[in-house]
Amino acid sequence: MDSWQLSDTTVSSKGQKSCQLTAEHQPVRFQLGEGLRTRFGASTFDKNVDAVRRNLDFDIDDEVALTKLKEIDAWALIYITTHSERLFKKQMSRTEVENGYTPLVRTYGSSCSVKTKINIRGSRSATLWNEKGEQILEPPAEGTWQDFAYTAYVAIPQLWIMQGTFGLLLETTALMLQAPAATNPFALKA
Repeated sequence: MDSWQLSDTTVSSKGQKSCQLTAEHQPVRFQLGEGLRTRFGASTFDKNVDAVRRNLDFDIDDEVALTKLKEIDAWALIYITTHSERLFKKQMSRTEVENGYTPLVRTYGSSCSVKTKINIRGSRSATLWNEKGEQILEPPAEGTWQDFAYTAYVAIPQLWIMQGTFGLLLETTALMLQAPAATNPFALKA
């Protein structure tokens, strides 16, 4: 993460503020994990089933993935605090940055999850693959996303900024769909 940097803040034609994240002028990409599960599938806030861009939350229980995501959050807090004058046009303390920052990892009791965005159609759509390494052209049908386990590749294209809150955007760029392995409850040791 030593080579990671955020660009100056830009404003889109729709008024959305963001800062592009790059590593040596290249996009930041990595494998999020294997055997990932989703509780809600690829959904939208307003339940628009025709939406191209959707939320795709994954449960994260892999310690390596959790550690990586928490390291990225820690990097973001330090970087944003150090560069707040350039990014936000005002000097912010570490506490102010922590209060405005939305972390990648969300913890609910003993469960952790991560929210990603995914494009399911169009020129920026995520590529989909089966376990044989063959590309799949259609995403899972509505209501069936939860039937699979996933290996996910993600990118962090930007820091989003909205009404005093901000965070890194995690975008799913490729998914391998796997039939989930059944867990024999009788084989588990107490």
